Amino acid sequence: MVNFSELISNIGNRIPIIVGPTGVGKTKFAISLAKEINGEIISVDSRQIYNGFIIGTAQPSTSELNKIPHHLINCINPDEIISAGKYINLIKERIVYLQNKNKKPIIAGGTMLYVNSLCYGIINNADSNFKIRQKYEDMIYCGESKQLLEKLSIIDPEYAKKISINDHKKLVRAFEIYEITGKAPSIVFDNQMKRDAKERSTYYLIEMTIDRAVLRNKIHNRVLSMVYDGWVEEVENLINSEMTRTAHPLQSVGYKQIIEYLNGDISKDEAIELISTKTWQYAKKQLTWLKKMDIDHQIKSEDLN
Repeated sequence: MVNFSELISNIGNRIPIIVGPTGVGKTKFAISLAKEINGEIISVDSRQIYNGFIIGTAQPSTSELNKIPHHLINCINPDEIISAGKYINLIKERIVYLQNKNKKPIIAGGTMLYVNSLCYGIINNADSNFKIRQKYEDMIYCGESKQLLEKLSIIDPEYAKKISINDHKKLVRAFEIYEITGKAPSIVFDNQMKRDAKERSTYYLIEMTIDRAVLRNKIHNRVLSMVYDGWVEEVENLINSEMTRTAHPLQSVGYKQIIEYLNGDISKDEAIELISTKTWQYAKKQLTWLKKMDIDHQIKSEDLN
């Protein structure tokens, strides 16, 4: 069983983020935690945010939504493209909103890129610029690598020492950052690290763990349940809607395979097997992300039962 008193004490004033592979039980645990700390849940899922993509993205059920309010679920048009930066801004807006009404924000989801960006920040003031990058790539192509490295040694001697004359990618990036920000790359990176540390200290990362064989089986059974609950009909409605028939989320795992089934390209059983396999592959990618993250606390999935 989960010791909520100890966990809540460890969380303190930080904002809990519940992470783990798809199918591990993040929603169930987030609801249990929210009941203990007067919280509401903010989803961090790049597909659950879209209107109409309910069954196939495993959005919280009506029963779960009635237990605890959820945010950033089923709330934007499917023809809208959402970037990591935009999603992070939406999360931060929801955090402020909940704090203003004396609710504890609880973030839960499996889009690890967004979780990582939330915890460690994004270099907004040094985004890529194709024209600048192309200019320096052309200079390198014309044999000017040595001259560029010498110039960088004047602009940023500290960073220049870390770059080989043959490391063209870092050399181009250094000048790209310098032109965009007007600052030496080492200063930009140092500021980023300081901001990262501040951002990270705001959150308390809770990882839900599970035996891989158990997870593989749970994923397969969940796919079967989703199909039984009307996933095929959901996809039919989406592709028959003028707004959603070309929507980006339809290329997601599961939706793409069900469309292939509806088009007669594969059988229903083949679609189910493909979805199960690809979802498992996605879960393994999530697990790889988690190995690299600075986790504060781990909870075994079986401890929730």
